[in-house]
Amino acid sequence: MYGDPDVHQLLALGARHHALHICTPREINVSRLIAWLLDPNEGHGLGDKALRSLLAQAGRSENAANLDLKTYRFLEPAKVHNLALSSLIVKTELNVLAKLPAKGKASAVKATERKRDLLDIVAIDPGLQLCVAIENKFGAAEGPTQLTRYMDGLANLFPKYTRIHIFLDKRDEVPGHEKWLGVGYGWLSEFLRSHEQSPSVAREGEGRQRPKKGAEWFDLYQRDLAPEAAVKEVLLRMTELQSSLKPLL
Repeated sequence: MYGDPDVHQLLALGARHHALHICTPREINVSRLIAWLLDPNEGHGLGDKALRSLLAQAGRSENAANLDLKTYRFLEPAKVHNLALSSLIVKTELNVLAKLPAKGKASAVKATERKRDLLDIVAIDPGLQLCVAIENKFGAAEGPTQLTRYMDGLANLFPKYTRIHIFLDKRDEVPGHEKWLGVGYGWLSEFLRSHEQSPSVAREGEGRQRPKKGAEWFDLYQRDLAPEAAVKEVLLRMTELQSSLKPLL
């Protein structure tokens, strides 16, 4: 059978070429990659551009109209463009509910639930008194009171900070809370495409093969493939970008 050329052709057509098309990444791993990109202290050489880009995109969300005036004005494009997030701290899986007071007879149950109530990504800038919370949805459904609990926890932890709540969803779902700003994974692809020629990425290529160009990286989006395949491809390219920068660290 294996000597039949038709069988070989069928096997070749069925071969899969990308590891991430076989095994779906866990949400926490996706969050860690995004947190790496948002952290200006990491070795990607992009500074705070990723977070400023995300804030600008969040400011265009339909729910931005529901924000208080101070927060709404903070997200104006000109102000976001001129931000200097020099003292930014980025964390993943932050238990923002740990210091909320337990109430009533259900306190024991609530204490157990808090151990699982981990906000995916939080970026804090003490100098600007800014808190950016990101709930990353990579397949899991939104809990019925999840976003409200996160908002209450952050208000308790950072009462004097400007708090921006971003709902990052691979399927562009609308958040269940009116003050969470919906952003799709299309933002991520566009940001990576526009910054592939950054100096830190460009200078790593001396004497070595350069990573693929942005047009090749995001051809899955251009061909309108399934969201899962497009997201996996973005993650693969982010991993390649991170690997290509290792000699600079």
